[in-house]
Amino acid sequence: MNLTHVQPQVYKTGEDIFNTLEAAPNNTHTPSMNDERIDKLLAKKAKIDAQLKDARARSRTQKRKDDTRRKIITGALALQHAEMHPQSDFTKTMLDLIHKHVTTDKDRTLFDLEPLPSSGEAGRQWKAANKK
Repeated sequence: MNLTHVQPQVYKTGEDIFNTLEAAPNNTHTPSMNDERIDKLLAKKAKIDAQLKDARARSRTQKRKDDTRRKIITGALALQHAEMHPQSDFTKTMLDLIHKHVTTDKDRTLFDLEPLPSSGEAGRQWKAANKK
């Protein structure tokens, strides 16, 4: 191929260059194999991200269930001990903690406790006596 007969093209502005490149037949963008691979990888990533999110949610749910089960078993053992050994230091401490820290009427009824005084002199006296 002899390039001596080719005239160099003179461009006046960047827009001239852009227009020439746009008009060239080989500059039309068609999805390449690389673009398809990227799309496939992005789809895989989205699927894996969803699976991770689901696995993490299942793990959190199981941890909450395990924690609840641990508390139920511990509480059952503590109540059984209190019934079998009503005069033990453990039972006295547990009952004292229940009296001091179980404060809502709904929760206190579970332990057959009277509602706490909420206002007036009796309430202030109870709060002062049970402060720790």
